[in-house]
Amino acid sequence: MKMDDQLVLKLKNILETQSLSAHRAAIGDLVKELQIDALECAAALLYWVNSIEPPVSEKDISLVDDEAVNVPSINPPARMVRYRLDVGRKQGLSKESLTDLLVEESGVERKMIGNPDIRLAFTLVELPEGMPEDIFQHLKCVEFNQHRLNIKRTGSSSRKKRHHNFKRSKQSSGQSQKSPVE
Repeated sequence: MKMDDQLVLKLKNILETQSLSAHRAAIGDLVKELQIDALECAAALLYWVNSIEPPVSEKDISLVDDEAVNVPSINPPARMVRYRLDVGRKQGLSKESLTDLLVEESGVERKMIGNPDIRLAFTLVELPEGMPEDIFQHLKCVEFNQHRLNIKRTGSSSRKKRHHNFKRSKQSSGQSQKSPVE
């Protein structure tokens, strides 16, 4: 299979399976800003992608996941939020078991689970911002080896964010108010 055939197959797959409206808008913006036509823009992007990644050989094609497209991302990475779980190495938690548990119980994608830090009695982990409240409440009750996760959102290490979190907690009624640690 020639590289051109591979490209055609990959593009057909993308066109049939992906929503490209945000990408179309980005191309539209590029075309306007550079004052070029869409074909010229597409040719420049294809040249750029081919200069970043060497062409995939025919034998490597079977190893490439159809969903993984080697195109530089135009979208910024998702914002992450740090959480504390009340389980750790003492309860037998490992990175693999933590990942499996979070994927199964919350539906989060594996690649969206960041920086797991498993300590003796607790774990810190980053998950995408915007976790629905019902999933958050569910994760509080989920058990690992007969110990509840009791997930909690952690404070930030920056003064600005700590101050912001402190203000927000003042607004909620019935909660104790603590000064941010300086």
